[in-house]
Amino acid sequence: QADAKWQISQKLNLIDYPATLQPSYGLVTGRLSVGPADKRWEAAVYVQNIANQGYRVAAAPFVTTSGAIIEIYGPPRLVGVSLMAQF
Repeated sequence: QADAKWQISQKLNLIDYPATLQPSYGLVTGRLSVGPADKRWEAAVYVQNIANQGYRVAAAPFVTTSGAIIEIYGPPRLVGVSLMAQF
């Protein structure tokens, strides 16, 4: 299974401040699983943000300083394994 998301550029703050504009970006995730047809168990490996794309989810300028910005970034690449069993 693979999923992709494209986010167009967006303002991350109500104030029209150029440094808080997040350019467009894309995210891709993938998951590969194996298990029997009766689905009694499953083993899977997954990757989120495959390209390790850096992107901001929030940004706000400091009002009392010149040019400083608080930025919160989305999560980096995440690789994991999941195991499932039904009893």
